[in-house]
Amino acid sequence: MGENESAKLGDFDQETSKAFPEGMKAVADLIKENGMRPGLWIAPFVAEKKSKLYKEHPEWFLKKWFNLSVTGGYHSGKNSRYYVLDIYREDVQSYIQNIFKTVLYEWGFEVVHVDLLHAVALEARIDKTRAEIMGDVVAFIQKLCRDRVVIPASVPMSSALGQYSYCKVTADNGPFWEDTIMERFGFRERISTENALQSLIARRVVDKRFFNNVSTAYFIGHEDTKLTLVEKHTVLVLCSILSSLTLLSDDISSYDEMEMELLQSIQPNPKIKKVSHETNDNIHTFAFQNRGYKYLVVSNFNDVAKDYTMPPGLYCGKYGALLSNRGVLNVKAHQTQVMVKVNVRKSTQLIYSDSHILPLFDVEETRYEQKNHARVVLKKDVQLAGALYILSSEKEFKINEESCALIQNYGKHNVFMWKVTNKKPQKTAIEGHATESNPGRKTQKSTDLSGS
Repeated sequence: MGENESAKLGDFDQETSKAFPEGMKAVADLIKENGMRPGLWIAPFVAEKKSKLYKEHPEWFLKKWFNLSVTGGYHSGKNSRYYVLDIYREDVQSYIQNIFKTVLYEWGFEVVHVDLLHAVALEARIDKTRAEIMGDVVAFIQKLCRDRVVIPASVPMSSALGQYSYCKVTADNGPFWEDTIMERFGFRERISTENALQSLIARRVVDKRFFNNVSTAYFIGHEDTKLTLVEKHTVLVLCSILSSLTLLSDDISSYDEMEMELLQSIQPNPKIKKVSHETNDNIHTFAFQNRGYKYLVVSNFNDVAKDYTMPPGLYCGKYGALLSNRGVLNVKAHQTQVMVKVNVRKSTQLIYSDSHILPLFDVEETRYEQKNHARVVLKKDVQLAGALYILSSEKEFKINEESCALIQNYGKHNVFMWKVTNKKPQKTAIEGHATESNPGRKTQKSTDLSGS
């Protein structure tokens, strides 16, 4: 539950609100009853002037010249500046301890998203540098949240390295692709989807090394957003491969059918450890491997469509389309396409699927019982019915006893499609048959793999 649920920035011990009249404990309990872990956004080290905290305890806040309170920044969501608590006061420490005690143990939230941490260390002290202040804050939070998941945000990355299990690494975003006015003025801290994604790309290298990367809260729903379905797809693809946790800033109950399918397509959560990245002409390419499959992701950040020349090898894209060495891929503005490299040494192999936002991440196991028959087991967390694409030299092919549709001839090989139903075969041990771990196949010249 995000920041909009707090009435005033600073009043984080308020148990009831218009959105949740039965109280926060009732909300956390309901979330647990539905098999999920409740999490709450808080910024316990700052407050706005209109908050109850600031009105009752103005002496708790850091002061500078003329006894003015230190400004931590401007919160656009609250349309207000916020001010910084003096964390070295014992009464402030006692107040913050009570906030965490209330949120984590009385209300029962298991995940706490602690934001605006940068504000605490804006002003150095006579006896401490800004880095030392932030180190004290890190230790203080860890002491209060030993058995809970902490997601720090707006924190210097050097202070977070190796200290937290998760950390938000991106700039904030908005319900639009880019703020063109702020971009012209060269304002680096502008709120935009592209800016948030650029920072996620730049910080991909720390994911799963020092902590698990957390994206900013993106907008996938159609309410109060100008993002197209293609742009929403780009957001979720890049978050899936570059971060360990994706945050959404939506009321999911308002999603239409296509938005809900897009959200469901990121389950189960992929765990990708190493991603290489190149960029040219504002086209970003990413390469990684998973279970023997090699992936190529092409993301066009330009405002117009661009042609991308494929690298050596044979690749399969959406709808089972094949792209060969030096073939041309047309990528729409702000579109991202995910392709799987085909292993040309294998005569029969799975080459693509679309039940998951990343192809073949929905497949748990593939066993070939005969030359023209395979048994496929999907991962238990797959939520969408989609299609599997298989390359074979056979004239006919079956998956799980069901006939596949022939959709393309490619030299001596054929591409077959099998529609995934909601009924999943039980996973059983099948002795004496090979288990697939790699892809393979031939070539085509120029293909437009359009679609989100």
